[in-house]
Amino acid sequence: MKILAPKDQLAQGVKMVASLASSGTSLGTQGILIEAEGDSLLMGASDGEVTATHLVPEVKVEKPGRALVDAVLGNLILDLTDETVTLELNQDGTALKVSAQGKDYEVPTSDPDEYRGLERETGGECLVLKSEALRSAVTRTAFVVAKEGARYALHGLLLDVDDQGKANFVGSDGRRLSWVWTDPEEKPSKPGQYLVPKRALYDFLKGIPPEGETVKLEFKGGKMSLEMGRTTVVAQLIEGEYPEYKAVVPKETANLARIPARPFEEALRRIILISSKESPAARLLFHSSGELEISAGMGGKAGKEILEVQLEGEGSEVSFNPVYILEFLRAAGREVVSLGFTDNQVAGKFLGGEDFVHIIMPLTL
Repeated sequence: MKILAPKDQLAQGVKMVASLASSGTSLGTQGILIEAEGDSLLMGASDGEVTATHLVPEVKVEKPGRALVDAVLGNLILDLTDETVTLELNQDGTALKVSAQGKDYEVPTSDPDEYRGLERETGGECLVLKSEALRSAVTRTAFVVAKEGARYALHGLLLDVDDQGKANFVGSDGRRLSWVWTDPEEKPSKPGQYLVPKRALYDFLKGIPPEGETVKLEFKGGKMSLEMGRTTVVAQLIEGEYPEYKAVVPKETANLARIPARPFEEALRRIILISSKESPAARLLFHSSGELEISAGMGGKAGKEILEVQLEGEGSEVSFNPVYILEFLRAAGREVVSLGFTDNQVAGKFLGGEDFVHIIMPLTL
């Protein structure tokens, strides 16, 4: 196998697949698969649960072939500055030569037949979304998906297509929940819930096409396939029943406050400095006059800040983990956010627009 390819195109392929590959381990599912044929180069990688492939354009294939290459190939290509890179498999197939002007490297290879990528299923339920809608939904929900310790179902991002065909994206770690909804360009033929591994969507945000294009998601045989431009992602769906997320959202709250996001964020960043590192907590005392008093203290340290807010209701005190609020504010990206609250016995309902609800469980101090 021997190919010549533009470095920037190779780099794009690497960015889309390399997160699933690991260097220095068994290459069976840990390396980067490259297949050259005709005038195209296919790059792929898999971790057993998620598989990604990317078609590299503008390639000159002097000799077709395929190889399973150690993942260090990705970092090597990304670090090269030349316009054109040559990839050539040596005679005994044990190494891939990576060459550019004045640069020659060899990267170990393995039998490409050892590669075990997930096969894409076709003919399933299809959902087509605008690229910007998918990016926005995943960005605002995946950051709260549980990493460990919670129910296994919470380790995935829920995509719930309801009776009206609306696509609901939900993430939770048991202490907070993000819910974003959007209208798809094309709806599936029937409602359905799909638990998608977080990395199958979040790790590939960089590959979602620019604004104005569409992304196709297809579900069949316990798998999801995601088509976006020259990249295809196939993921094994997570088994399990997701909690009834709508039941977590308070239907009514005693108070509703509209809070300027930037002053709120700045105050919380300072309050965190004098709060417990292990269990950060911030008291939010809403006065009926429209003042919000933010405070915390520990070990002789204490702090308090006052913000002007628009308040509907008589006001009360409620406490939250300030780190959670800051992460919500960054995800929302708005000048003003709303908080529906009652007391420390009822979940706080943060609103980041007409299509974004974020629930944070209060703290009892």
